[in-house]
Amino acid sequence: MKTVLTAAAAALALTVTTAQAFQHIVEYRIGGSQIVSAVASDPTEIEGSSNITIMVKDDPRPIVIETDGNTEDCALVLQDAIGNADVYVSIVSDNNAGTMNGFLILQCAAFQTLNPRQQ
Repeated sequence: MKTVLTAAAAALALTVTTAQAFQHIVEYRIGGSQIVSAVASDPTEIEGSSNITIMVKDDPRPIVIETDGNTEDCALVLQDAIGNADVYVSIVSDNNAGTMNGFLILQCAAFQTLNPRQQ
């Protein structure tokens, strides 16, 4: 009888626990000289998600990245990179995250370019 209960408990645990079948990771790489503006929105009252809206040169359409996490630090990284041809910003987003809305910025960082321009 003990074996039956253990097997039944294991079967119940497997049906209750869900696992993500895949990850959808997206990376945005934007050169500092291409960034015109970067604005972080406040979290929405109901869903709690926020956005980073990035405008780049020669494109009237904004890049909008949604996240269930904090956007202020990433906006600061982007704002520091505006107009700097020697850096690019990498934003890594999990678009199948285990959060309320399924979007989470995993990384937002500025990196030196491999071939900095000659001063």
